[in-house]
Amino acid sequence: MAEQTINYECGPKALFAALKKHSPEWFNMTYEEFLRYWKWPATGTFRDNMRDQPGDHLQVLRNLKIQHRRVDIDDLLNNRWPEGKTVVLLHDPADPILTQHWVRMIRFDRLSGRYHFDWGDGEMKNCSAEQLKESFMAGAPDYAYCLGESEPSTLNRVQNWFWLQLQKITKRISSWL
Repeated sequence: MAEQTINYECGPKALFAALKKHSPEWFNMTYEEFLRYWKWPATGTFRDNMRDQPGDHLQVLRNLKIQHRRVDIDDLLNNRWPEGKTVVLLHDPADPILTQHWVRMIRFDRLSGRYHFDWGDGEMKNCSAEQLKESFMAGAPDYAYCLGESEPSTLNRVQNWFWLQLQKITKRISSWL
């Protein structure tokens, strides 16, 4: 999973696809409308990455009043996530800080033991449990969430508050650049 092309819109694409899977009958917004709702600047530069942190995802979900639950590596590896409605931030282990990519988890194939992802550009990729763990844990933040479930963890709610505060800061900084 180390190979990656720069896709500055990976977060919105992953969340939009997960929302369509979560409530296709309710969520009839086009992708362009969704980007306006997100207030996505579409600069095609690193500034977009600054607006694609976990807090940005959380803010959009709050605004849409969509329940979501934080998912950790144990949940991912033990298949405790709804297919098509789980968004994961993966990192390139060779460059974990600067190379990360939001993907939507599609399914786990029990026969092959491989996890399948929608890469957001029309490409589907898959990996082993070992590769998933390495890519998920390689950088910070190690963040994933699923739609349609409430957050039972107080710790995760506190961490989400932190991500929302950081989102406000990075949004302001990116507007100066």
